[in-house]
Amino acid sequence: GAATDVKNDAGKIGPTRATNAPPGSFAFSGHDRTLDEGIRILTQDARPRMLGEDALWYYRRGSARAGLGRVTEAEADLHRALESGGRRWVLGRAHLELGRLALAGQDLTSARQHLLAAADLCDSDSDGASANRARDLLKQGTTAAPPGRPR
Repeated sequence: GAATDVKNDAGKIGPTRATNAPPGSFAFSGHDRTLDEGIRILTQDARPRMLGEDALWYYRRGSARAGLGRVTEAEADLHRALESGGRRWVLGRAHLELGRLALAGQDLTSARQHLLAAADLCDSDSDGASANRARDLLKQGTTAAPPGRPR
């Protein structure tokens, strides 16, 4: 039969990746809106969830928002991912993003706590690449100069 959902694109396509997003980020133009819709559907879905499904959704949207520079919304999603429970690698990556955000905000105490948790959780669930990124950021953060002072 005839198409029932026809969409006509208008205008130029935006960037496919956020320019300030870290490696492995899910951030690109419009991606967080797609994740908004997924989370909206998830909240209305009565089926049994897989282990950590909610945490994964909130981590992904938090990561996208962090890459897009929407810090307050990113932090809220990442904390919600931690509260939702789930696989240790997902929780570790949420801590990794929170550690990055804390470093960017020059909150070295919070960054250290999140990055240490990220390394431990990711290592414990076979996500060595993310654990190594956390350790690298931890080294960078502990050697960073206080604001206003050269290193």
